[in-house]
Amino acid sequence: MGWKKLNKRSISAEERSERASKRKGERELAQELAHCIHLKNWSLARAAYECRLSETRMRDLLEGRIERFSFANLVPIANMICVDPKSASAVMAFFQLECEE
Repeated sequence: MGWKKLNKRSISAEERSERASKRKGERELAQELAHCIHLKNWSLARAAYECRLSETRMRDLLEGRIERFSFANLVPIANMICVDPKSASAVMAFFQLECEE
């Protein structure tokens, strides 16, 4: 394909579906993280400190600006705040499938 950029028509339906599924998983994990931070009743500064993020990045996460994060960013945050594995099991299973491919 060379240097040509892919347009929407040249991307297969399967690939579009895969990308949408990944975005959904990222969104669910980010929502779970925001929920856990809320349950812990942490201030913005405390949450940023605990997750080793700047307050600006933490605000992005808490206010739902998920497009600025990827699984690679979200999983270490989840490990730092100890997300309940029962509630996030489906998202983590999806992430593990992504890593295997």
